[in-house]
Amino acid sequence: MNNMNQPNKKPFYKKTWFKIIAVLFVLGAIGNIINPPEKESNNTASQTNKNISNSNNQKSEGAESQLSKNEINQESNIKNNKTISDEDYKFYNEIMDHLNADVDRPEEDILEEIAPNYNMTVEEIQNKMRALSDAAVERYSFENQEKRKEKKNFLDENKVYVQTASQNFVEEAEMKKLKGFAPSSSWQVSMYSGEEIKDLDGNSYPYSFRIAGRYEEKGTGNLYDFLMVLAYKTESDIKDVKANCLQYLNTTNGNYYDNIVDEDNDLLKMEEFMQDFDN
Repeated sequence: MNNMNQPNKKPFYKKTWFKIIAVLFVLGAIGNIINPPEKESNNTASQTNKNISNSNNQKSEGAESQLSKNEINQESNIKNNKTISDEDYKFYNEIMDHLNADVDRPEEDILEEIAPNYNMTVEEIQNKMRALSDAAVERYSFENQEKRKEKKNFLDENKVYVQTASQNFVEEAEMKKLKGFAPSSSWQVSMYSGEEIKDLDGNSYPYSFRIAGRYEEKGTGNLYDFLMVLAYKTESDIKDVKANCLQYLNTTNGNYYDNIVDEDNDLLKMEEFMQDFDN
């Protein structure tokens, strides 16, 4: 592993504001996992709702059945693109891309510029956009919901392998043994980026994860909080625990390792944001 960076100026991870943000983030993540919401109160409320529901069971079931059918039909229509054609959906997204690319310009100016490309007038484009708006938003929402489901399933399938890789790196980086090497539920794993990210050597990684947690040093019982970014070149590398650590920050002792390009560096973006905010 590369040596920990030792910059001459005071690094951002030693600044008070960053330590506070990082520690709160880690402790909050751990707290949500260790102390999940009580199920008993939910069960009680559920039972109460069920008792109330039973007093008017036939009417409720009829309404729910009809609502369920409507929801299923709506979802089916969106999935099968019946609410908006692929051509209209492409048109809607193209126009929105043009408008969002320069939000400071008046909408009429942008539409007047691109209208000839569609053999339409500005008014015709505006009318068509209004007519397509609801269906386009529904389809966009449905497609993104499907992507979120896929991402969650992918994360659930690979979380234990990422936890193991992160523990291996912590032991190597800190040159100490952790108490209990098995993956811990107090280590939170999430997707880092939905796109490829790069290291400082120009290598690309299509799979990346953010790990945040707290570990206990074997023998001393000392506790340390950390943030980490692990990246993988192939999906099989994840299960083979062949991880590449692009960033590591121990918010307790200040150890910091960085091998990620600036445009993909979320910690750097956070520092720049806080500097702008302070100014």
